[in-house]
Amino acid sequence: MKMRNYLFFLAGFSTMAFAQAPVGNNAQQFAQITGSIAGTSQACGQDVSTLSSRAAEVINLLTTVPAEQQQAMMVYEKALASSAMMQEKNHTMKCPDVLMAYASLPILKPDYKTTVLPAMAKMGTANAG
Repeated sequence: MKMRNYLFFLAGFSTMAFAQAPVGNNAQQFAQITGSIAGTSQACGQDVSTLSSRAAEVINLLTTVPAEQQQAMMVYEKALASSAMMQEKNHTMKCPDVLMAYASLPILKPDYKTTVLPAMAKMGTANAG
């Protein structure tokens, strides 16, 4: 996939997700975007269990309030189900492109604990104060 198409692809995910994401809550915004990516990818045959468990790690870094963590996970699950259904019904994105983008997500790389998690922890800390 050309870089331009890849950027449009990711922008499509982000636009769908941000349209539904609550404003001012990084955990829920992250959950909405990541759940949308997971659902579309799952509809294309991708096992999303690794992404789901890592998304939970990030959500727990973005907020330490148990009720907010639970709410964000509910947002994730809802976004996953909604996006999967939309992809299955409408084939809104080409599956080869979806799977290529999925595989390139930084949160799925082996070094995510030293790259993604510290950046997300800073976002959570910034919102705590």
